[in-house]
Amino acid sequence: MPVTAGEMLRAERKTRGLTTLDIAVGTRIMQSSIQALEDDDYEHLPAPGYVRGYILSYCRFLRLEAGPFLHQYEIDTGNKRQNTIDDLAINNTAVAEAHDQHDIPWRTAIILGIILLLIVVGVFIIIAARNNNNTSNPLQTPPPSQETTAPASSGDTTASPKSGGTGAAASDSAQHLTTQPFSFTIQAKDGTASDLTVICDGVQAYSGSFTSGMKETFMAQQTAVLTIANPAALTVTRGGKAVAIPRTAPATVTLRATAK
Repeated sequence: MPVTAGEMLRAERKTRGLTTLDIAVGTRIMQSSIQALEDDDYEHLPAPGYVRGYILSYCRFLRLEAGPFLHQYEIDTGNKRQNTIDDLAINNTAVAEAHDQHDIPWRTAIILGIILLLIVVGVFIIIAARNNNNTSNPLQTPPPSQETTAPASSGDTTASPKSGGTGAAASDSAQHLTTQPFSFTIQAKDGTASDLTVICDGVQAYSGSFTSGMKETFMAQQTAVLTIANPAALTVTRGGKAVAIPRTAPATVTLRATAK
Protein backbone atom coordinates (compact mmCIF):
# COMPACT_ATOMS: atom_id res chain seq x y z
CA MET A 1 0.00 0.00 0.00
CA PRO A 2 1.39 3.44 -0.85
CA VAL A 3 2.15 5.37 2.31
CA THR A 4 3.37 8.78 1.04
CA ALA A 5 1.72 11.43 -1.09
CA GLY A 6 4.20 10.76 -3.92
CA GLU A 7 3.59 7.03 -3.86
CA MET A 8 -0.18 7.64 -3.87
CA LEU A 9 0.08 9.84 -6.95
CA ARG A 10 2.34 7.34 -8.74
CA ALA A 11 -0.09 4.52 -8.03
CA GLU A 12 -3.03 6.49 -9.43
CA ARG A 13 -1.02 7.38 -12.55
CA LYS A 14 -0.01 3.79 -13.23
CA THR A 15 -3.58 2.63 -12.68
CA ARG A 16 -4.58 4.82 -15.62
CA GLY A 17 -1.65 3.64 -17.74
CA LEU A 18 -0.06 7.08 -17.95
CA THR A 19 3.60 8.14 -17.90
CA THR A 20 5.21 11.06 -16.09
CA LEU A 21 5.48 12.74 -19.48
CA ASP A 22 1.72 12.48 -19.91
CA ILE A 23 1.23 14.13 -16.51
CA ALA A 24 3.76 16.87 -17.36
CA VAL A 25 1.98 17.67 -20.63
CA GLY A 26 -1.47 17.62 -19.03
CA THR A 27 -0.54 19.78 -16.02
CA ARG A 28 2.14 21.91 -17.69
CA ILE A 29 4.53 21.01 -14.87
CA MET A 30 8.08 20.01 -15.77
CA GLN A 31 8.54 16.25 -16.00
CA SER A 32 11.50 16.40 -13.62
CA SER A 33 9.23 18.03 -11.00
CA ILE A 34 6.58 15.32 -11.52
CA GLN A 35 9.25 12.67 -10.99
CA ALA A 36 10.57 14.41 -7.85
CA LEU A 37 7.01 14.73 -6.52
CA GLU A 38 6.34 11.01 -6.95
CA ASP A 39 9.72 10.19 -5.35
CA ASP A 40 8.96 12.48 -2.37
CA ASP A 41 12.20 14.27 -3.26
CA TYR A 42 11.24 17.64 -1.82
CA GLU A 43 14.81 18.93 -1.85
CA HIS A 44 14.53 19.23 -5.63
CA LEU A 45 11.12 20.89 -5.50
CA PRO A 46 10.29 24.54 -4.83
CA ALA A 47 8.68 25.96 -1.68
CA PRO A 48 5.79 24.05 -0.04
CA GLY A 49 3.22 26.40 -1.51
CA TYR A 50 4.32 25.44 -5.03
CA VAL A 51 4.34 21.74 -4.13
CA ARG A 52 0.73 21.98 -2.93
CA GLY A 53 -0.11 23.60 -6.24
CA TYR A 54 1.57 20.73 -8.09
CA ILE A 55 -0.49 18.20 -6.10
CA LEU A 56 -3.72 20.07 -6.85
CA SER A 57 -2.92 20.22 -10.58
CA TYR A 58 -1.90 16.55 -10.59
CA CYS A 59 -5.19 15.52 -8.90
CA ARG A 60 -7.26 17.77 -11.14
CA PHE A 61 -5.74 16.18 -14.24
CA LEU A 62 -6.51 12.66 -12.92
CA ARG A 63 -9.97 13.82 -11.69
CA LEU A 64 -9.12 12.91 -8.11
CA GLU A 65 -10.18 14.49 -4.82
CA ALA A 66 -7.11 16.49 -3.77
CA GLY A 67 -7.86 16.50 -0.02
CA PRO A 68 -6.38 13.10 0.90
CA PHE A 69 -3.20 13.74 -1.07
CA LEU A 70 -2.69 17.17 0.45
CA HIS A 71 -3.36 15.77 3.90
CA GLN A 72 -0.76 13.03 3.36
CA TYR A 73 1.71 15.64 2.09
CA GLU A 74 1.25 17.61 5.32
CA ILE A 75 1.90 14.44 7.29
CA ASP A 76 4.98 13.58 5.19
CA THR A 77 6.57 17.00 5.51
CA GLY A 78 5.15 18.28 8.80
CA ASN A 79 3.97 21.52 7.10
CA LYS A 80 0.81 23.10 8.46
CA ARG A 81 -1.34 25.42 6.42
CA GLN A 82 -3.23 28.44 7.72
CA ASN A 83 -6.38 27.21 6.03
CA THR A 84 -7.77 23.72 6.48
CA ILE A 85 -7.22 21.01 3.89
CA ASP A 86 -10.97 20.81 3.31
CA ASP A 87 -11.13 24.52 2.49
CA LEU A 88 -8.34 24.06 -0.01
CA ALA A 89 -10.12 21.18 -1.64
CA ILE A 90 -13.38 23.12 -1.88
CA ASN A 91 -11.75 26.31 -3.19
CA ASN A 92 -9.65 24.23 -5.58
CA THR A 93 -6.96 26.90 -5.39
CA ALA A 94 -3.61 26.10 -6.92
CA VAL A 95 -0.38 27.99 -7.32
CA ALA A 96 0.27 29.29 -10.81
CA GLU A 97 1.35 26.63 -13.22
CA ALA A 98 4.98 26.22 -14.13
CA HIS A 99 4.86 28.15 -17.40
CA ASP A 100 3.03 31.05 -15.68
CA GLN A 101 5.62 31.10 -12.88
CA HIS A 102 8.30 31.75 -15.45
CA ASP A 103 6.23 34.41 -17.22
CA ILE A 104 6.47 36.88 -14.33
CA PRO A 105 10.27 37.37 -14.44
CA TRP A 106 10.20 37.63 -18.23
CA ARG A 107 7.49 40.28 -18.14
CA THR A 108 9.41 42.19 -15.50
CA ALA A 109 12.57 41.98 -17.60
CA ILE A 110 10.73 43.27 -20.67
CA ILE A 111 9.25 46.20 -18.73
CA LEU A 112 12.66 47.09 -17.27
CA GLY A 113 14.18 46.85 -20.74
CA ILE A 114 11.58 49.24 -22.16
CA ILE A 115 12.14 51.72 -19.31
CA LEU A 116 15.92 51.57 -19.85
CA LEU A 117 15.46 52.11 -23.59
CA LEU A 118 13.26 55.16 -22.95
CA ILE A 119 15.88 56.59 -20.60
CA VAL A 120 18.66 56.11 -23.18
CA VAL A 121 16.55 57.69 -25.93
CA GLY A 122 15.67 60.61 -23.65
CA VAL A 123 19.35 61.24 -22.82
CA PHE A 124 20.26 61.05 -26.51
CA ILE A 125 17.55 63.59 -27.42
CA ILE A 126 18.73 66.00 -24.69
CA ILE A 127 22.37 65.77 -25.83
CA ALA A 128 21.38 66.23 -29.48
CA ALA A 129 19.26 69.28 -28.60
CA ARG A 130 22.13 70.87 -26.66
CA ASN A 131 24.57 70.25 -29.51
CA ASN A 132 22.09 71.72 -31.98
CA ASN A 133 21.70 74.86 -29.85
CA ASN A 134 25.48 75.26 -29.64
CA THR A 135 25.91 75.01 -33.41
CA SER A 136 22.91 77.13 -34.37
CA ASN A 137 24.05 80.23 -32.37
CA PRO A 138 27.74 80.78 -33.13
CA LEU A 139 29.32 84.12 -32.37
CA GLN A 140 29.36 86.03 -35.61
CA THR A 141 30.59 89.47 -36.58
CA PRO A 142 27.71 91.55 -37.87
CA PRO A 143 28.00 92.06 -41.63
CA PRO A 144 28.47 95.59 -42.91
CA SER A 145 25.38 97.50 -43.92
CA GLN A 146 24.57 97.44 -47.60
CA GLU A 147 22.94 100.88 -47.52
CA THR A 148 24.60 103.75 -49.42
CA THR A 149 24.26 107.49 -49.16
CA ALA A 150 21.92 109.41 -51.34
CA PRO A 151 23.66 111.28 -54.19
CA ALA A 152 24.70 114.85 -53.33
CA SER A 153 25.96 117.75 -55.36
CA SER A 154 29.20 117.88 -53.38
CA GLY A 155 31.00 115.64 -50.92
CA ASP A 156 32.84 112.35 -50.82
CA THR A 157 33.50 110.97 -54.29
CA THR A 158 33.85 107.45 -52.86
CA ALA A 159 30.10 107.01 -52.15
CA SER A 160 28.58 104.07 -54.03
CA PRO A 161 27.36 104.92 -57.55
CA LYS A 162 23.61 105.22 -58.16
CA SER A 163 23.58 102.80 -61.05
CA GLY A 164 24.00 99.07 -60.52
CA GLY A 165 24.23 95.98 -62.67
CA THR A 166 26.83 93.40 -63.52
CA GLY A 167 29.24 95.99 -64.82
CA ALA A 168 29.22 97.85 -61.50
CA ALA A 169 29.64 94.57 -59.56
CA ALA A 170 32.63 93.61 -61.68
CA SER A 171 34.10 97.08 -61.17
CA ASP A 172 33.66 96.79 -57.36
CA SER A 173 35.37 93.38 -57.35
CA ALA A 174 38.30 94.73 -59.27
CA GLN A 175 38.45 97.78 -57.01
CA HIS A 176 38.59 95.59 -53.87
CA LEU A 177 41.61 93.84 -55.27
CA THR A 178 43.51 97.12 -55.86
CA THR A 179 42.29 99.42 -53.04
CA GLN A 180 44.25 100.83 -50.14
CA PRO A 181 43.26 101.61 -46.52
CA PHE A 182 41.69 104.98 -45.79
CA SER A 183 40.82 107.12 -42.78
CA PHE A 184 37.95 109.47 -41.99
CA THR A 185 37.13 111.82 -39.13
CA ILE A 186 33.83 112.38 -37.35
CA GLN A 187 33.21 115.49 -35.25
CA ALA A 188 30.20 116.68 -33.25
CA LYS A 189 29.17 120.31 -33.67
CA ASP A 190 29.11 122.52 -30.61
CA GLY A 191 25.97 122.20 -28.55
CA THR A 192 24.71 119.14 -30.42
CA ALA A 193 24.76 115.38 -29.99
CA SER A 194 23.74 112.27 -31.91
CA ASP A 195 23.72 108.51 -31.52
CA LEU A 196 26.36 107.03 -33.81
CA THR A 197 27.31 103.59 -35.03
CA VAL A 198 30.50 103.02 -37.05
CA ILE A 199 31.23 99.65 -38.68
CA CYS A 200 34.62 99.28 -40.38
CA ASP A 201 35.11 96.24 -42.62
CA GLY A 202 32.26 94.42 -40.88
CA VAL A 203 33.56 95.11 -37.35
CA GLN A 204 31.82 97.56 -35.05
CA ALA A 205 34.30 100.33 -34.28
CA TYR A 206 31.97 102.61 -32.34
CA SER A 207 28.45 102.57 -30.97
CA GLY A 208 27.03 105.19 -28.62
CA SER A 209 26.36 108.86 -28.15
CA PHE A 210 28.64 111.35 -29.94
CA THR A 211 28.35 114.66 -28.05
CA SER A 212 29.43 118.26 -28.49
CA GLY A 213 33.16 118.71 -29.07
CA MET A 214 33.91 115.00 -29.64
CA LYS A 215 36.19 114.21 -32.55
CA GLU A 216 37.54 110.82 -33.57
CA THR A 217 39.38 109.36 -36.56
CA PHE A 218 38.68 105.84 -37.83
CA MET A 219 40.57 103.54 -40.22
CA ALA A 220 39.07 101.08 -42.72
CA GLN A 221 40.57 98.67 -45.23
CA GLN A 222 37.66 98.38 -47.64
CA THR A 223 34.35 99.76 -46.38
CA ALA A 224 33.00 101.89 -43.53
CA VAL A 225 29.29 102.27 -42.74
CA LEU A 226 28.09 105.13 -40.55
CA THR A 227 24.59 105.32 -39.04
CA ILE A 228 23.78 108.80 -37.68
CA ALA A 229 20.60 109.41 -35.67
CA ASN A 230 20.85 113.24 -35.93
CA PRO A 231 22.53 114.15 -39.27
CA ALA A 232 22.66 117.86 -38.44
CA ALA A 233 24.82 117.26 -35.35
CA LEU A 234 27.87 115.63 -36.98
CA THR A 235 30.36 116.33 -39.74
CA VAL A 236 32.35 113.68 -41.60
CA THR A 237 35.57 114.48 -43.44
CA ARG A 238 37.84 112.29 -45.52
CA GLY A 239 41.14 113.46 -46.91
CA GLY A 240 40.30 117.00 -45.78
CA LYS A 241 37.01 117.01 -47.73
CA ALA A 242 33.53 117.00 -46.25
CA VAL A 243 31.42 113.93 -46.86
CA ALA A 244 27.78 114.55 -47.74
CA ILE A 245 25.36 113.33 -45.07
CA PRO A 246 21.69 112.78 -45.98
CA ARG A 247 19.38 114.98 -43.94
CA THR A 248 16.76 112.30 -43.41
CA ALA A 249 17.15 110.73 -39.95
CA PRO A 250 18.56 108.29 -39.35
CA ALA A 251 21.16 108.84 -42.08
CA THR A 252 23.43 106.12 -43.43
CA VAL A 253 26.78 106.92 -45.04
CA THR A 254 28.90 104.30 -46.76
CA LEU A 255 32.58 104.99 -47.46
CA ARG A 256 34.66 102.75 -49.70
CA ALA A 257 38.37 102.54 -50.36
CA THR A 258 39.65 104.09 -53.59
CA ALA A 259 41.79 102.36 -56.19
CA LYS A 260 45.54 102.64 -55.88
